[in-house]
Amino acid sequence: MSLQALAAMLRRRPTYWAFLFLVLCTSLEWTHAKPLDSVWANDAIKESGVQARSLNEHDLYWLDNERVIFVGWIPGEFRLEQGRRFPKIDLFVWNTTSGELRRHAELSTSARLCVVKRYVRVQFERDGKHFVRYGDYGIEHETELDLQAHLDGILAVSPISCREYNPKLLRKRYGERALPLLDRGEYLDRSSVDHAEPMRYFPEDGSDPIPLRIIPNRYVLPAPRYSDYLNKYVFNELRPRVGPDTMARAWTVDKQGRVEEIVLPQGLWMASTVRAMPIEGGWVMTSKATAIGRRVDAAGVYLVRGEKATRVMSGLPHAYAVSPNGCNVAVAIDVELEREARPMIRTINLCSRGE
Repeated sequence: MSLQALAAMLRRRPTYWAFLFLVLCTSLEWTHAKPLDSVWANDAIKESGVQARSLNEHDLYWLDNERVIFVGWIPGEFRLEQGRRFPKIDLFVWNTTSGELRRHAELSTSARLCVVKRYVRVQFERDGKHFVRYGDYGIEHETELDLQAHLDGILAVSPISCREYNPKLLRKRYGERALPLLDRGEYLDRSSVDHAEPMRYFPEDGSDPIPLRIIPNRYVLPAPRYSDYLNKYVFNELRPRVGPDTMARAWTVDKQGRVEEIVLPQGLWMASTVRAMPIEGGWVMTSKATAIGRRVDAAGVYLVRGEKATRVMSGLPHAYAVSPNGCNVAVAIDVELEREARPMIRTINLCSRGE
């Protein structure tokens, strides 16, 4: 085709050709997210056959380096609740080594799970009443929940320790928005109303609070996550804007209040929400960067080492957790992206094969 003919085509249909050029560029960009089979062995990924209860990020935990505990349901199983049919939501334990899947407790659609160091706490409803099951795994106790105390603000649950506490008793010593951390005496204070003052970390030994000046009080998730692998607290950034050219940061805080910052690499995965946790030799990062029409595109689970991010599982991720040894990642991930969300519980061993 001559240059004159090409120019004439562009003049006749400029919008069409501009759209075609954009699609071509976009398709070339997506090639930066590597497909799973080119990087990771298929036997590193395991399927539970159980669907995650919801899109809640706190529905999934590791009991140890082999067993995953989560709220979910087996597709096709239902129960009646208050005269209506709902998925049969239960608490499952999946041994990823032996493949054994066990139903640990019957729950309900409104269940809320919290697990740390084999301590389990789960709230649920039964026959119109609220209950809580709590204690070390395998010897939990079940009792009716004091819902009114929670509504009155004299009881709350720490998402870190999974224990109840009275917020009003903490305010004078630890601040208006004090959060109990894992060990007795450990607290995080985020009381600055205008976010001008830094968060403060209170060590368990009762010494003076340590200002966490490196972490921006305004632009982090309300509560950190605990890394059993590093024995540190992990803060993820709330970015004011997203896009492939934006960056995201995460911070770790150890038991002495020392802070380390990591900058996650830029790329197409940054076009939506990203979350990250430390693993052996790097970080695991989840991205919700789907394209128009809910295609997967850059969404998925990524292994981050240095400035390189490699996608190891494709799909729309929700809840995820890292095992205590830093090798295994469990994730509730929707790989089909149909109209109705169907996140299934999967695991991947990131120590099974290097790049």
